[in-house]
Amino acid sequence: MGLRINTNTQALSALRNLNTTVDQVGMSIGRLSTGLRINSAGDDPAGLIVSESMRSQIQGIDQAIRNSQDAVNMTKTAEGALDEVQRLIRNLRGLAVASANTAVVDSAALRANQSQIRSSLESINRIAEQTTWGNKKLLDGTAGVVANVTDLTNVGSIYMSGTFGGEAISSGAVQIQKVTAATKATLTLGNVFANASTVVATTGSFVINGYSIATAPGETVATLAAKINLLAGSTGATASIVPSGNGNQWRLRSDGSNRRRS
Repeated sequence: MGLRINTNTQALSALRNLNTTVDQVGMSIGRLSTGLRINSAGDDPAGLIVSESMRSQIQGIDQAIRNSQDAVNMTKTAEGALDEVQRLIRNLRGLAVASANTAVVDSAALRANQSQIRSSLESINRIAEQTTWGNKKLLDGTAGVVANVTDLTNVGSIYMSGTFGGEAISSGAVQIQKVTAATKATLTLGNVFANASTVVATTGSFVINGYSIATAPGETVATLAAKINLLAGSTGATASIVPSGNGNQWRLRSDGSNRRRS
């Protein structure tokens, strides 16, 4: 008895075409809903890379625009407070001119003018103390000046004035010094020799961190290492002799006590 398998080729072809149509319809609906031609990497891989790069640039520009608007709003806040201060100062001038007419103004009017002048001065101080943008005061002098320098060649000179830590300062009175702690380092030199009693072939002198060390005729490797270690407290470097595959080698080690200042 034979076995026969029936296949509906037309149905399978129709199903494949239907799946393709569904995918295309979904892609079209996605593009219509988002308004974008590229919604996934499958739509256009190369175009997606360009699109994301442009999106990042656009987002940066949008943030720069918002930053500029914030600066404009802060300036408008300070401008409104200064307008009020200017109005009060004009009133003070008018009161001062009126009080100067001693032939007409009596003592009661002078006291009233003085009281109004005192009230105006208090208002000016209050405006200076309470005008803020967020938590930043704008008119009391505490905001100061902030500058970030990325290229020192663009700076010709710096002038500083005011107070620092409650003390008055002048140009040149403030010195900024950066101290960076040195890290322990090991330097392995070549110069393979047989043992510590090997005589140093070359006589002369060398400098370690500003201290000169001289080699005398007949100087051995061991005595030279002892000279280096004798100045370790000043130079911050010690010398040791370590074995290697072909003999012994120099090794200079910094203990990290020295600091680099700039």
